[in-house]
Amino acid sequence: MITISKKLIITVLGIIVVIFGIIAVLRFRLQPAIAPSITDTVQGQETAPNAKTVSSPAVESLKIFLSENLGISEGEIEIINVTAKDWPDACLGLAKPGQFCAQVITAGYEINVRVNNQELKYRANASGSAIRQDTGGNDNFLKG
Repeated sequence: MITISKKLIITVLGIIVVIFGIIAVLRFRLQPAIAPSITDTVQGQETAPNAKTVSSPAVESLKIFLSENLGISEGEIEIINVTAKDWPDACLGLAKPGQFCAQVITAGYEINVRVNNQELKYRANASGSAIRQDTGGNDNFLKG
């Protein structure tokens, strides 16, 4: 018959608690920071009082993406509005038919821009690693 001592059980439980503590600290440290300039609240959504002053990884990533793919300078991209949003999934609520998206609430932004006198709407996660154009049903997967 196998006997397990109380000391062994307490040691194993202690190790498990330490491992979970380390995981919690790492998850907290690795979360992307939300831009501190996004502070005003309108109907439960945070929005920028002056979109031109908003600086976040998502906005910067979108500007770089548009600049590279449209062959224009970042200065030609006007940020009209940035609104913090929680998207229903990792596809930012814009999954293509048959596409699998992780079913997790994804913090991010709705970013409205003006390029070449045309207003465009984009969705991004907080880090800017996933960006999709919101075309009202005819979405384009851009990044992530």
